[in-house]
Amino acid sequence: MRSTTKPRICAVVACFAFALGGVSARAAEPAAAKTAPQAESADDIDPKAVAVLTSFGKALAAQPRYSFAVDFNYDVVQEDGQKLEFGSTRVYTVRRADHLRLHEERRVGGKRDIYYDGTTLAVYVPSEKVYAQAKLKKHRDLDEFIDTVEEALDMHVALGDLLRAEPLKRIEEGLRSAYIVGRETLNRVECNHVAWQTDEVDAQGWFSIGD
Repeated sequence: MRSTTKPRICAVVACFAFALGGVSARAAEPAAAKTAPQAESADDIDPKAVAVLTSFGKALAAQPRYSFAVDFNYDVVQEDGQKLEFGSTRVYTVRRADHLRLHEERRVGGKRDIYYDGTTLAVYVPSEKVYAQAKLKKHRDLDEFIDTVEEALDMHVALGDLLRAEPLKRIEEGLRSAYIVGRETLNRVECNHVAWQTDEVDAQGWFSIGD
């Protein structure tokens, strides 16, 4: 049976709460069904929603070290139209400006670790006893590394914007609409639920209220 893969990030994450110089992302609890307010047009940008995004971007950019965990889900669409769901959990650990560790636990395939230190990229898959390493010809910080992967290898780095020196720059530049859905509590943390659109994605985030 032939199939095609349609990746998506499902309810990622997301009450971002800063503590001890770090950032954590928590999975969202299922919310009661309700009708959310909709943006009136593609040009409808609520300054309050932009302020939440900007505050988060500045706080994240100021962190010399941080980590966050993400739940990824994706559908593999079968030939008959049925969707089968697969996924993984990932923990991103960043040390600015050029260090990244990505620990992934896949539902199929087990654990995988990716390390980057500015000049060397290493991948380790314990279950397959595989270790691979590549040396870069020149030093690249995380911004340059992400650009290289996306442009030269035509590969999308999931949540790559959160690893950049200016985490929300590309979102702010391509913003078409943004509004605050309301206040919600995730894992006992009160958050602003924000929805926004860019030329590339429709996205939602839950951002902790307060400092």
